[in-house]
Amino acid sequence: MGHYSFFDSLVCRRVLVAVFALAATTVSCDESLPPREPPGTYLNGELTVSDEGNNTRIVRGVPANVTGAFRVRIGNLHNEVLQDTIGSLVTLEIWWKEHPEVASTIKLGASDLANGGLLKGRVLTLPTDSAAIFIHQWSHKTDDGTPFWNYLFSNPVNPPYPQEPYCQTERMTIVVRGTAQLFHSTGPLYFSEQEFHLAYAVYGESCRPLL
Repeated sequence: MGHYSFFDSLVCRRVLVAVFALAATTVSCDESLPPREPPGTYLNGELTVSDEGNNTRIVRGVPANVTGAFRVRIGNLHNEVLQDTIGSLVTLEIWWKEHPEVASTIKLGASDLANGGLLKGRVLTLPTDSAAIFIHQWSHKTDDGTPFWNYLFSNPVNPPYPQEPYCQTERMTIVVRGTAQLFHSTGPLYFSEQEFHLAYAVYGESCRPLL
């Protein structure tokens, strides 16, 4: 028997249970499988940025809060529980709108699953009317390691003691698109291009004055 999606396995199990309950003759699962459906018919996806427009705090070159993190929600539209081995999960492409060459590619994996109780080993169970939620605070750096905030002008801010001075950047518009393959046996969901806004409070670095 070939490899089937969770829908194939679900239908197969139901057929066998019904057969045994009715004491009927053996039924071939191969003959009882429904046609495969694109994931958009039973899954939907949403991509957002945490606290969009507020400062992502950068301390010693590393994000120090969840502002600017990506949040991906993949919901179950089906009227049954979905269960299968996890797929390659989420890949996002990010670039600065004004300068597309300033770009980064990031992956969200099982460790980014906020509701980790859905995952047992490599098997993900998604009840009806529920969603798998991924939250990932990325490096805010390009693929070659250059910080996005290095491309922005910034002014020094000296808040009242004991707060530490920092450099406040301009706001940056980023464009994001991506794919999500939640289950191994399904095709990917696609996130079309969306725009988000980022700003940075950078600690411990020299400011680049605004023009």
